[in-house]
Amino acid sequence: MGDAIIRPTQIFDANYYRETLDLSSARQVRALIRECDIIGLRGAQLINCTMTGSRVLVNDVRGLLGVTLTMDCLTFEDVEVPEILLDLLLYLLTRTRGNELKRGSIRALIDGRRVREFDKIFPLLET
Repeated sequence: MGDAIIRPTQIFDANYYRETLDLSSARQVRALIRECDIIGLRGAQLINCTMTGSRVLVNDVRGLLGVTLTMDCLTFEDVEVPEILLDLLLYLLTRTRGNELKRGSIRALIDGRRVREFDKIFPLLET
């Protein structure tokens, strides 16, 4: 893992270091999740958390749904994410309005099979 920057003035309510964490349905507030392997995220609430140097090991789109998180500049600092999570974040940007050219360019970065999978799953979530 890289040399992570942790704000020296930030106070954390929970500290996890080099642990394997299933955060599914968990609520974490002001947690330092440093150099951990995250194996579950579905329904997690991560409020003011820093995940510096951690790895997200969830490779199923359903395991990534329902996550609520607040972000700052260091939320994803040196965090390793699987391709499906990156694709999902990009896909969410394409669901906005306006900026058609940019949204089209972003959508083109996502594998067509994955776009079809997301297109199939997302309408089911809205009902």
